[in-house]
Amino acid sequence: MSIGLDFTATVGELVATGVPLVAATSIALEQYRANVRAFDALLMMFRARAAFERGTVIVAATGNESDRDARPPHVPYRVAASLPAAASGVIAVAAVGKQPAGLAVAGFSNTYPQLCAPGVEIVSAKAGGGVVAMSGTSMATPHAAGVAALWWQHLGVAAREPIVTAQLIASSRSGVFASSPDPADIGAGVITAPQ
Repeated sequence: MSIGLDFTATVGELVATGVPLVAATSIALEQYRANVRAFDALLMMFRARAAFERGTVIVAATGNESDRDARPPHVPYRVAASLPAAASGVIAVAAVGKQPAGLAVAGFSNTYPQLCAPGVEIVSAKAGGGVVAMSGTSMATPHAAGVAALWWQHLGVAAREPIVTAQLIASSRSGVFASSPDPADIGAGVITAPQ
């Protein structure tokens, strides 16, 4: 899932339409709670179905609200993974990009992922035709979903959601970064496909 719920942006949009800040915060909080309940119900359905079938690996983008690269007078900050990545049973995916000496966590990528994937300057299809380079945790998440599918295929008849999830996390690499990243920013590391 390359979607996210930006609580702060919702408050800002409501305030811009004339809603007082206190009321805008209350409305945005209620919308956020409703989304939490919807994701919880959806994930409970997937867990219940797993008892009768092989299960479903669900990956989601952590979000792009962090700003690690802020320069004075602004202060750098990191924001925790947003919904649906923060929901129980979802593999949260952060974004990394290439540096001359290795990979680096993208400045916009939210924290507390289970793993990370390429998400900076990813060439993708463009609306109306052609291609365009885009950055975001929404660009990293399809990489993780694709690697999950490769692990599912590699494991064959033994593939079940818990096993595929364990392989995704266990095979992730953390020794490929330009510097030592905070584990809260990369989770287990960069996804790795089966050999």
